Amino acid sequence: MTALTLSTAAAPGLRADAIVIGVGKGGKGPVVAPGADAVDKAYDGRLAGVLETLGASGAEGEITKLPAPAGFKAPLVLAVGLGAEPEEGEAYGAEALRRAAGIAARALTGAKKAAFALPLADAADAGAIAEGALLGAYSFDAYKGSAKDAKAGGKAPSARPPCSAASRATRSTRRPWSVRSRSPRSSTAPAT
Repeated sequence: MTALTLSTAAAPGLRADAIVIGVGKGGKGPVVAPGADAVDKAYDGRLAGVLETLGASGAEGEITKLPAPAGFKAPLVLAVGLGAEPEEGEAYGAEALRRAAGIAARALTGAKKAAFALPLADAADAGAIAEGALLGAYSFDAYKGSAKDAKAGGKAPSARPPCSAASRATRSTRRPWSVRSRSPRSSTAPAT
């Protein structure tokens, strides 16, 4: 079961597999989004430059992974693109945050715990980030075999029963139309 926890702790002190931050697309390159101030400070205020060096632009849905700086409990910082930087006094939209959280959660498949330090303007933004993280982390695996089955040499159930070559041939002869000519097999053309 997936659990969500809200925290006011600073990013460097969070015990997680990764810290997720937002990056906007600015006029002169990537711009670190609000919420990642502590991470930017740990990079001596040069996080945007480091991201640009790694090829990040801040485009929506873009993922850039980099090692966490010294002093962080999490070993990885994952920067996710939020798209165009909002105008002065504006905030990133809830849909952009939802998508960014979902993309980040998918990129962290297999991680047990992630901390999201994305920009928040209100409670709706927190809900959008939570929803995106939950949807991105979802994996439908009801029909996958378990580890127990794999060790025993069992197979996952097939959606279709096994079929022999003889039964396929029998079924193909019952078709009233030829595949090549697209006309009936029997020639019952009227005599002229």
